[in-house]
Amino acid sequence: MFLAGLVGSTPTLTVKELYSSVILKIMFAVLNVVEAWNEISWADAIPFTLVLIGLYWVKVKIDTSAGIGRKKSRQLKKIIIDAIVEGHKQAHRDKNGSN
Repeated sequence: MFLAGLVGSTPTLTVKELYSSVILKIMFAVLNVVEAWNEISWADAIPFTLVLIGLYWVKVKIDTSAGIGRKKSRQLKKIIIDAIVEGHKQAHRDKNGSN
């Protein structure tokens, strides 16, 4: 639908022109979001912000229950342990080499 309007109205657009047109439309869409946020009243903004926070909390819960959070935590622990072990080995090599 979005690109159909671009391509359908001017079928002879070059890739560069099409890209520029898409970028401009995205920039205007972002500006509309900013305008909408600026126009929202406090009575509507507070519940909306709470809903966004709630949705993020649910996303984090889903990620952790699926193991995504745990997997990254295990990877980080492994990297830290490997670094400590390597540093310990290096310290012993330096100590034994200097004697």
